[in-house]
Amino acid sequence: MKVAFEYADVNGVAGRFNNERKSAGKDWLKSFCKRYNHSVRNPERCSVARAMGFNEVQVVRFSNNLKSCYLDKKFPARRKFNMDENAISTVPQYNTEGGNTKMQKDCKISSAERGQTVTAICCMIATGVFVPPALILPRKRMNSLSYKDAPNGTLPLISDTGYMNSHLFIDWLKHFVKHAKPSAEDPVLFTADDHTSRCSLPAVLFCRENHITFLPPHASHVLQPLDKCVFAPLKALYSSEAEKWLVQNPGKVITLYKVSGIFQKAYSATARVQLAEKAFRVTGIEP
Repeated sequence: MKVAFEYADVNGVAGRFNNERKSAGKDWLKSFCKRYNHSVRNPERCSVARAMGFNEVQVVRFSNNLKSCYLDKKFPARRKFNMDENAISTVPQYNTEGGNTKMQKDCKISSAERGQTVTAICCMIATGVFVPPALILPRKRMNSLSYKDAPNGTLPLISDTGYMNSHLFIDWLKHFVKHAKPSAEDPVLFTADDHTSRCSLPAVLFCRENHITFLPPHASHVLQPLDKCVFAPLKALYSSEAEKWLVQNPGKVITLYKVSGIFQKAYSATARVQLAEKAFRVTGIEP
């Protein structure tokens, strides 16, 4: 409904929308659905949506859209990009270990019972090259010291929650264009999940103006290369590096100032050509 307001505002269409909320209302939505014979579906949790999205209809639809893009612009492997985000924490979860159920519970060192969430945004190419990542820290003000040990070229971002939003997505797209350098003669194919931050009108217009063909899959855990093959080892390595840091620094806790350095070690070990190529291959995007 916010997209409807943004679209009307950009095109100078006078409407009875709520200017304070910057959104269309329920009456407009009902009229729109009735006019075009659409229905309104209740929102689902992400995990359920993923499971429901993985069906023959959705997979065939994505495959057809992908094929149509290939026939239209004939994207080579070096112009196929996948972007996804992954939440990491100052208190990472460790893998479950087997043991005797009658024995006392095992304990591991932790910096706190509850941690702060940081979002890592990753992007890779079908040829195995990785675009420098971005880190979204839960802060009110930017502090460069929080990113001093991050991977080279990391885009520093902040938000109140540490999660992605539509405004930060535009900032990330500018970062992406800087490295991918899309043009009319050499456009790019960009896949990502259908998170609400990707669905704003400014993001759509930015992609159109910068020669980015954005193809969001409907079954992220199966059709997203990063989600399929990269994030599991990345999170495991991050947890391992965090545990090492705590052992080497007894009595200290992992703060937001330390996350970037720990992430750098895990990311450097995970961002490999072979893994990226495999991820695009098993999801059917390349070849």
